Amino acid sequence: MWRAPTASEWAEPTLLTFERSWEDALAVAEEAQKPILVCVNMDGEIASEHYAGVRYRQPSIAALYSPYVCLIASVYRHTEKDHDANGRRILCQRFGSVTCGEHIATEVLLYKKYFDGTRVAPRHIMIELDESEVYDLYYANDTDTVFETLRTGIGDRDVGEAPTTSFTDRITAYAEHLRAEWFGDPKSNQPPASLDVWVLRKGNAQRSSLEQTFVGSTDAEQKEILSAILRNPEAEQPELLRIALAEENADHQPLIFQALTRSQTKESIAVVNQALRKAHLKEENKEALIQTLDLLGTTLPEARHLATLQRSLSFSSKEIDADGLAEHWIQREYPAKSDAEALLILAEAYLSQAVHHTNDRVLTGNQRLQSTLRQLQLQDALEQAEQAEALGAKDWRALSIQGLSLYYLKEEKASQEKILQAVRLLPEKLADWNSLATLSLFTSHRRHQLKSALKEKRNWPASWMEELQTSALQLLTHPLATEDLAVEHYDFLVQFGAYGPHSWDYLKKSLEHLGDSWELHARARTALLFSKGPQGLETFYETQTPWYAGLAHISTAEHHRKQSQFSQAKNAYKKARVSFGEAESTYQALIESGLARMEMEAGHLTESADHLFATFRLDPKAAEILDGLNVSARMTAVTLLARLEEQGEKGVAERLRAAAPFRTRIAPPDPLK
Repeated sequence: MWRAPTASEWAEPTLLTFERSWEDALAVAEEAQKPILVCVNMDGEIASEHYAGVRYRQPSIAALYSPYVCLIASVYRHTEKDHDANGRRILCQRFGSVTCGEHIATEVLLYKKYFDGTRVAPRHIMIELDESEVYDLYYANDTDTVFETLRTGIGDRDVGEAPTTSFTDRITAYAEHLRAEWFGDPKSNQPPASLDVWVLRKGNAQRSSLEQTFVGSTDAEQKEILSAILRNPEAEQPELLRIALAEENADHQPLIFQALTRSQTKESIAVVNQALRKAHLKEENKEALIQTLDLLGTTLPEARHLATLQRSLSFSSKEIDADGLAEHWIQREYPAKSDAEALLILAEAYLSQAVHHTNDRVLTGNQRLQSTLRQLQLQDALEQAEQAEALGAKDWRALSIQGLSLYYLKEEKASQEKILQAVRLLPEKLADWNSLATLSLFTSHRRHQLKSALKEKRNWPASWMEELQTSALQLLTHPLATEDLAVEHYDFLVQFGAYGPHSWDYLKKSLEHLGDSWELHARARTALLFSKGPQGLETFYETQTPWYAGLAHISTAEHHRKQSQFSQAKNAYKKARVSFGEAESTYQALIESGLARMEMEAGHLTESADHLFATFRLDPKAAEILDGLNVSARMTAVTLLARLEEQGEKGVAERLRAAAPFRTRIAPPDPLK
């Protein structure tokens, strides 16, 4: 009834065409006068696996879905990202016609709109043109109940013809037809009439055909398609504009920016933000795009957040040490300067004693007295710093000591006020713990403020981000800075939406000052693979430490393995061998493990075994280490043993079992032999 799909069934294409969004589905349903069918699916649930791996790929069953405008809703991601380096959509491997981001966003929206607070799969919901439910079917005991409901629900409407080929093949063929229709006559100087109609279409098949036509067209033809979008104010083609942006054709840029400034849909937000992250963006284009986000932000909080963020990243604040204010306070003379200096030294001593030397041997074992002494020392530090400020020491030191003392005394609001004042007076090139702690407290509090504003959908001043960035960079260059401080700020930038040039510039500067940081290099590899691909990753690490270059080559190899690009993966592993050198036996063993997995997947069982022998010889303990694809040499060995025995390679299997530095299960003897 709910049998699991076989490998050959998963290899068949999904024949259902799902729309990209709820809004697109409504538009297509209205145009075609068809009802909407929401299909809810869940990874790992046996009935959902059966629908996704078997039923959605059968022509006879696809015909039952064809009278509907279909939407797929699933919270699980099956691809690393939704777009490649060329801006083109990466279709979900499970559902075929949408990206993972699209079916996840659909689930989130429909959960609020139609799921009645219940997440269950498989589930089929028929929705009429007026957005009312006709049926909501789940917990069905068999597929026949579902399929009969699909038949009766459609009634006497025109059924149409179900596709028999994959979505990608259909789009490729139709794009060739469109290009011939639109641009096949070289003598025609008039734009094809159907192009102006096509740019207004919102169906997934129509959008995908237009995007594929754009990709396969000449520069002049691409310009004609972009012009058609501009001629039709209601045309919304954000994914095509994303592709056009990635091509970086200077002649097309004015048309792209003009089209983006007229964007009115949620789907356009990410593309506008991508355009704002481009290097060497003209100021007038930048401001026009931010204004577009402002307009979208009247109804969409994420657009309002990004508009404020982009303004703040180019905002020039006058608050933090503008015009050498800190140096002015340090160098100025005032009557009680010597007395104030003595008080500051005493306050610093009290603070240091409270923070760094609380475990007095005399008080060992008496936690209550230790806590009391610490509180008294912090209070003394605060009072001495306040007296110094009253005598005229209005520089960062007095404010910093007050802020830090108040922080440890758990008076956070008062502490934040003093810390902010201190940060605005901090001079450059400080090397003491107080300045490090002051910057650290300020950046932590400012990040918390920004996160809270985003969570509560409140507006926030553009100066906040500028002050945070200035302080974070100053903290990065501090002699006492640690990788934790840099990692925390980089992760914040990415999570907050300031990824791209802003987060990458900070990460590069972090690596300049903290070049031996494992965590920072891990983030650099991820960022480079995402933004520049494997070639960009390897190019960047050509100038880095060979050991980290070796890790970059391994990341590149694993990236190619995911795409089944075994030749490129082998080349990357070869470079990794050279970078690590013979002394790094553990990483050499991991390289052999990766090669063993590839050879096994390619059907070269003996070669796979040879690489495993090398793994066990180089470092037996490496057999248990998971690589970037969550595969270990042990896992490969267990699978390979079974395949060798199936192929009758018992001699190789026995050698492998003997060489393995772990126990392997031996198949019981066949009683019939």
